[in-house]
Amino acid sequence: MAVSVAHSPAHAETEADRRESVDAARRYLEETFLAVADRAARVGVPLDHVVVEGDSPADDIVQYAHEHGIDLVVVGHHRTRRAGRFLLHGLADRMIAQAEMPVLVVSAESDD
Repeated sequence: MAVSVAHSPAHAETEADRRESVDAARRYLEETFLAVADRAARVGVPLDHVVVEGDSPADDIVQYAHEHGIDLVVVGHHRTRRAGRFLLHGLADRMIAQAEMPVLVVSAESDD
């Protein structure tokens, strides 16, 4: 199961603006997931995708995992700088701190 979060912008002036932003994020996430699903299918891994709405991706993913009995969360970590080899930033760090279940952090090799 892959979970993506369509961010609800707090700065939206109206409910219609917020809904438009969330809908655009949802469409983008669903379209970009197709490439991930294709890669998974090519190696024989079935993969479902759900998009949830929220204001804090780390909190929203952990909450989804808890509510659905998921016992392991896998999160990507982008090592864009040398410090990234040793430090976790952003989403991965917050999920490790908050999750009641194990969190596996996976990162791609960097170019530096």
